[in-house]
Amino acid sequence: MNVIAESQPVPPSIPGRRIGVPRNFFNERLSPEVAAAFDRVLRAAETIGCRLVPVTVPDLPEINRIGRVILLCEAAAVFRPWLDRPEDFGADVVALLGQGLIGFRYGLYRCPAVAAALSKAMGGSCGIGSTLSSLQPPRFNRP
Repeated sequence: MNVIAESQPVPPSIPGRRIGVPRNFFNERLSPEVAAAFDRVLRAAETIGCRLVPVTVPDLPEINRIGRVILLCEAAAVFRPWLDRPEDFGADVVALLGQGLIGFRYGLYRCPAVAAALSKAMGGSCGIGSTLSSLQPPRFNRP
């Protein structure tokens, strides 16, 4: 057992390793100090033989907007049995659940346009359409 405890892991071969470097989103709002540190790390990685590969991150703000529609619809479906007691919720939550109810009533959580927009925002076909179209609103028995 001492041999196992004393052995050091073999480091992976570094030369030729690819490092994805985001072109957008993650590095758009960096402070000058953080941007400089990020650049130093990338240059150091190149120095030891890594290959930097530019990567375009999907449109995360658009994904967040679409995800919010889905989230509000789902939340409205979950809390629907208790929405006749708005005093049990904060006013902000009641307002958000009201938005979700509108989307829920119109079936936005299953809408092909929502699925297509989400797929486009994620950079192409991701199979989300079939996932969204198979969703069914949850049914709850009120306690």
